Amino acid sequence: MSINNNIFRYTCFCFTAFVTISCKYFQPKQPVEKKGGKVLAKVGNRVLLMEDIQSMLPENITGQDSVLLVEELTMNWVKENLLLEKAQMNISEEELKQFDKLIEDYRKSLLLHAYETKLLNQYLDTLVTDEEIKKYFEENQKEFELKENIVKAYFFQFNKEAPKLDEWEKKFREAKEKDENQIFQYVYQFAIKSHVDTSVWILLNDLKQLMGQDLSDEQFFRKNHVIKTQDSSFVYFAKIFDYKVKESLPPVDFVKDQIKTMILMKRRLHKWQELKTQMYEDAIKNGMVKIYTGKSIE
Repeated sequence: MSINNNIFRYTCFCFTAFVTISCKYFQPKQPVEKKGGKVLAKVGNRVLLMEDIQSMLPENITGQDSVLLVEELTMNWVKENLLLEKAQMNISEEELKQFDKLIEDYRKSLLLHAYETKLLNQYLDTLVTDEEIKKYFEENQKEFELKENIVKAYFFQFNKEAPKLDEWEKKFREAKEKDENQIFQYVYQFAIKSHVDTSVWILLNDLKQLMGQDLSDEQFFRKNHVIKTQDSSFVYFAKIFDYKVKESLPPVDFVKDQIKTMILMKRRLHKWQELKTQMYEDAIKNGMVKIYTGKSIE
């Protein structure tokens, strides 16, 4: 295995280790020198031991691969900590205090977010029924007015050289029930792209892009209407089964996932407020919290 391949193979490990070790050694101005263990590098009184990077090495790494990776991790650590030493020598005590406060505030934010997520995963009811979705939609219709036209449609793209395409097109346009199986067998065999699920609403602009030409919206506002376009290589067909125009109300199914997300968000906020209130009341009751506002502290 070449050196270049070794380095490429372990780039992701180097990056992870670089970030982790750098953070670990971003200490106050007077870090404590560590004792014991195999020393890999030293910058000022910061020390990197083999044990500090041991867990970052792949389990199956051996021989020359291991040596190369340890050397690269060590050099990353040295360069980063040299910059940290220079930065701390050239940044005032007041600025360092501000950084410490920012770091502590961020740590608190991470802890609170992790605890909130853990509690809500435990207590939040995530089941949203169709009845709840329908009720929310009816009570908040203004929020869901369409920003774009939507359609239910078939879409097919064929190579111009597809066999007996003219015969298929005739059957597709006539749409006789007896021809339905033949129509779809042809699609499954020869279509380059297709959309056949007419239970799903799609954006009209997305369909127009698939058709390969700049068509007006009005051309699609006719039910059971077949639209055909072509270019030098392909032929495109669309058949419209239903449509809803911009600024009208969409079918509930079209915004179902959006409504579910909104319901869960409101439920989440309410549950978190409820849990915080309960925690506060319990802490007051068991004496964990005492408020001395307006009183002298004994």
